[in-house]
Amino acid sequence: MDPDLQRVAALLAVANGFVTEDEYLAVSRGPAPLEDLSARGLLRPEARDALVALARARIEKVGKPAAISSSRPVSSDDRTILSTRGAPASPSPAPLSTRFEIIREIGRGGLGAVVEAADRDLGRTVALKLAPDAVPAHDLDRFRWEARVTGRLEHPNIVPVHEMGTLPGTGQTFFAMKRISGRNLRQVLKEFHAGGGGWTLRRLVESFRDVCRAVAYAHSRRILHRDLKPANIMIGDFGETLVVDWGLAREIGAPSGEGDGGGEGRGSGDSAGSRGSSTRTLDGDVLGTPSYMPPEQARGELDEIDERSDVYSLGAVLYELATGKAPFEGPTAELVLRSVLHTDPLPPRQAEPHVPKELEAIILQALAKEKARRISSAKVLADEVGAFRDGRTISLYQYTLGEQVARFYRRHRTVSLMVALLLVAMVAGTVTSLTWARLASSESAAARQAESDARLAEREAKRAQDQAIAAALRAEGQRLAAVSKGAIAEAPSLALLLAIEAGERAPGNAANNALYSALFALSEKRRFMQHELGVGQVAISPDGRRVATGAADFVVRVYDIATGEEVRRWDGLIGGVNWLEWSDDGRRLAAVPRQGAGRVFDVERGVELADLRGHEGDVRGLAARPGGGHFVTWSSDGTARLWAASTGDAIVLRHTGPVGFASFSPDGGLLATCGDGGDLRVWESGSGRERHRLAGHDGTVSTVRFSPDGARLVSAGRDGTARIWEAATGACLRTITPGSAAAP
Repeated sequence: MDPDLQRVAALLAVANGFVTEDEYLAVSRGPAPLEDLSARGLLRPEARDALVALARARIEKVGKPAAISSSRPVSSDDRTILSTRGAPASPSPAPLSTRFEIIREIGRGGLGAVVEAADRDLGRTVALKLAPDAVPAHDLDRFRWEARVTGRLEHPNIVPVHEMGTLPGTGQTFFAMKRISGRNLRQVLKEFHAGGGGWTLRRLVESFRDVCRAVAYAHSRRILHRDLKPANIMIGDFGETLVVDWGLAREIGAPSGEGDGGGEGRGSGDSAGSRGSSTRTLDGDVLGTPSYMPPEQARGELDEIDERSDVYSLGAVLYELATGKAPFEGPTAELVLRSVLHTDPLPPRQAEPHVPKELEAIILQALAKEKARRISSAKVLADEVGAFRDGRTISLYQYTLGEQVARFYRRHRTVSLMVALLLVAMVAGTVTSLTWARLASSESAAARQAESDARLAEREAKRAQDQAIAAALRAEGQRLAAVSKGAIAEAPSLALLLAIEAGERAPGNAANNALYSALFALSEKRRFMQHELGVGQVAISPDGRRVATGAADFVVRVYDIATGEEVRRWDGLIGGVNWLEWSDDGRRLAAVPRQGAGRVFDVERGVELADLRGHEGDVRGLAARPGGGHFVTWSSDGTARLWAASTGDAIVLRHTGPVGFASFSPDGGLLATCGDGGDLRVWESGSGRERHRLAGHDGTVSTVRFSPDGARLVSAGRDGTARIWEAATGACLRTITPGSAAAP
């Protein structure tokens, strides 16, 4: 490093309070005093770099200092090196060289560097934005414009500017801002889409709503931002959200070249120009960052830019928030700008299937290429995303009847359950009435038959015959009633059927008691399971310690069999539970509702692992892969899907028609699927590669199973045959037609 540069930087360290005069004199005899101060641990690397930058700017402005002796205290000649030639004459409450202590550089862009500094007067940490050395006049005007326009915007979600001035030592223009401790939204989104940081979509949408409110406030003050993007949105360590970098801001309605602090054409921060991306001239220069730029801005039609241009950029930010990528990307700015002008963005749900439909509707409306079709203002956009966040209906999405019912259930669960229970009570009352009517009808028919028989035969003979028949019926009915009571503890549903049959054969106290006992036992069993509606599915864990239940009340519950206590519960399975399946290690449980996507739960931790969303038709069944970690579902949409339980990623296995059944080999290495049109296939379950297509059945194949050793599999079809296959080769070993000899 040049000795003069070393000396000026070391003297600036004294002037700015980094080191004392004695510490400077201790190294001033050597040729590299700044390096010596750093080696002694008196200067941090960030402070050293900042001092070198200030020293270089000072030398470029006033020339190199005259050679002076280094064996004396800091003299007036030395202090002349640090003087403010050409600085403004306006007084300051305290010299900036003593008020602000530069700590380290925290950022750098096209319009200067940002350093962290200590404000000695107020005892706080601030951020100083410093104009570049030898900055051209138009760039200096834009720098000052950014400070003035940001200072005019007093809003909790816009970074506040404290003051603007000139550094005495270098003559650099600066403005002081609030020091934000945190990260920009781009860094937060990368962490969120990588699955870390504890962020949720709801929390990010709330921060985005704050951004929309800040932009709406700026529009009310007649200011456009024109460079909204995740990198210009800061998320503080305590949850605060701030819009920064107003270097491209412009007054609404100002003619081209006015109201923007120095003319159009210069970007700020890490905008397109400073990242090596090209711009082009039409009616004006292209400003901003291409991926987030509205079409009118990309065309350079600067007089067409208004509040809805910022709305488009906000829509692009929301797109990246939802999908993890910008709406338009490419290797060069020109290609991105071409896409902005001529291509519609990929719908968010195609880029990321888990994006809610309502959020997709908001994004696409904000990203409309024609301004007239966009969301009209940042305030309206804030209201729409706020309604989405709160679970309220948004105006930009057309809800189906099923979606409206599901939303009503989620917002009014108690009322929905009460209505459902009322309907169940009405159905139960109807069934009871019909049962008693049937019993009464049977008694009446028996009486009419006895009277008819009495008229056709001699009275005495017929009476004896009738008595014998009645006695036999009573005996059989009493026997069935006794069997019903004995079955109540183990099989209450079977006990109920037997009691009904006993009532038909021998109405009376015995049958009635059996009927009431069975109904009571079923009621108690349901109460034990704690479901509000009927239990439709049950599954016992492989270790026999837990039982999972699924019911028409949209709830899956897990109970400890030994104690009967509920240990886990998940709700929201619309239409009730159609299928339950444990993984063979007992750690995961998969459930398929009658409507919507299947879900996988971690029973040990009590959390939902994955949403098995992707089938376009009804899901017909579910099976767990031996070895754990994967499930297969099959559907009327002509596909089976292999799901990773921990992530919800799927491998799609396609059939020519609806898939009716699927089964894993005992070691989990192979998967067999079958369906309509004689379609029977064997797949490698690890990769999803089709290994065999087994032809032979004429018509639908209804089921397929592997042998215990996995060497063979058997299939059954509606053509009246069962076929045995060799798993390794796919060869048909034997065809079995029930009632005839098996064919080889």
